[in-house]
Amino acid sequence: MIYQECADLLNARVAVASDAGQAMRLYEKAVRSNPKNVLVLQEAGAYFAEHHELSKSHACIERLIKLGKGQDARILLLAGLMWRQAYRPERALSCLREASQMPQASPKVYLELADLLERASQYEEAHEAVERCLAVDEKSGVAKELKARILHACGEKEESFRLLHACLNQDGVPKVELAKILNTWARMLDSEGAYNEAFDKLLQSKELLRNAGGVGSMDRANQVENARLSAMVVGVNSSHVESWLSEAEEGQTRQVLLTGAPRSGTTLIERFLDSHEEVVAVDEYNALTGRIIPSAMRKGFQSTGGIDIGVVDGIDRRERKMSAKLYLKLMEAYLGGRVGDKYLLDKNPGLTGHLPAILRMMPNMKILYALRNPMDVVVSSFFSWFPGNRMSVEYFTLESTVKRVSLELEFWLKLRGVLPTALWRETRYEDTVGDVEKEVDGIFDWLGVTGRGAERERKGQVYVNSPTYREASKPIYTSSQDRWKNYEKHLHELAGNLQSRCDQLGYSI
Repeated sequence: MIYQECADLLNARVAVASDAGQAMRLYEKAVRSNPKNVLVLQEAGAYFAEHHELSKSHACIERLIKLGKGQDARILLLAGLMWRQAYRPERALSCLREASQMPQASPKVYLELADLLERASQYEEAHEAVERCLAVDEKSGVAKELKARILHACGEKEESFRLLHACLNQDGVPKVELAKILNTWARMLDSEGAYNEAFDKLLQSKELLRNAGGVGSMDRANQVENARLSAMVVGVNSSHVESWLSEAEEGQTRQVLLTGAPRSGTTLIERFLDSHEEVVAVDEYNALTGRIIPSAMRKGFQSTGGIDIGVVDGIDRRERKMSAKLYLKLMEAYLGGRVGDKYLLDKNPGLTGHLPAILRMMPNMKILYALRNPMDVVVSSFFSWFPGNRMSVEYFTLESTVKRVSLELEFWLKLRGVLPTALWRETRYEDTVGDVEKEVDGIFDWLGVTGRGAERERKGQVYVNSPTYREASKPIYTSSQDRWKNYEKHLHELAGNLQSRCDQLGYSI
């Protein structure tokens, strides 16, 4: 095996900043020319996965495993990390389990294994793995936070709180790790009904995130993105949509986009829709915003320096056909098989502002829009743990969280007024919790699928990409309804900013 820099790799890196297509070709060349170079396979495989070329990424990982001959724990760890990035958690788990049995296994092997097992609710094995990690690296704050989550899920609540307290008092823990520890503690306290203490811990977590560095640049990038989305949404009208529908291509795969404000119940409703034999679901795979939309609008952006409804409307027929074809290819690569005549359900919350661009390229795509009491969305979003980036920065304060939720719903209220009613349907979290059979059957009727799924659970899917994976493994419960009332004193001054949205959507606060 070889692990070293090479000219092909350096050339690909240079192209990344200016030309994604050229970078893709150069990484492909690097793999062909250096088939035994671990660094090349690692970097190229990661780039392919990031740009949704999963078959190419998978080929790099399989070649990497072959080089290690299944006898090198370091290679198996690397392969496990890459499988996870390439949306194959089951294969990642297999590699990590194998690596954990080798004498040269590092604490990182046990930590990654425990994290995957915890996400799959396999707590006994997860606990064993995290203990093996801590036996070697007893000061790991990440491992202790994970162990606390596992213990709490197993009912050992006092021990989980004791462990989190010890983590906070440990020297040298980075701010982001401390923020996650506090966030975990806040969510645990919330589940126990200790709302005042939970909110106090949550505010401490958010303060650490705001002071961790890079927030200014993330916030500026977020403002630019929101301005672009606003320009598209404000500019679109019913005439645009009618024109796009008249230009729709025949014979496209049946598709429905399940979106809405984050934490509005998309994971819950997808869980039941995916049970139907005529539906195949893709869980938060951001091919649309990560590949399809940027590629389709690149020419318009380069010529105008911005993105508005004119750029969207100007996407030509050739580009639209290529985008629709590429979208299906990427979805099928994720699924590992053909969609055929089934309904492709793309579950992706937070895409409301992108709907004009999506419908320009795929005007026959139906929109299933998830709604939930906006005040509950605010609380649930504020409590969620999101890694720092240009989108999650909006959840670093309660005020900005309210603003984010309000903007998302403002986009939807505008768009549903210009979209044909046959193209969209709303699904309310409260209706799903209240009578799941009625709500799910109503959606199936709207889609026009026959029969019903035999079971109300995902077809063979253990892992969930969503940050709400813990809730996805639980039975339906009603405690999340009107959750905001537990924190009413903190929301009182901000509630007015959501009043009009609540009134328009039929929610009371």
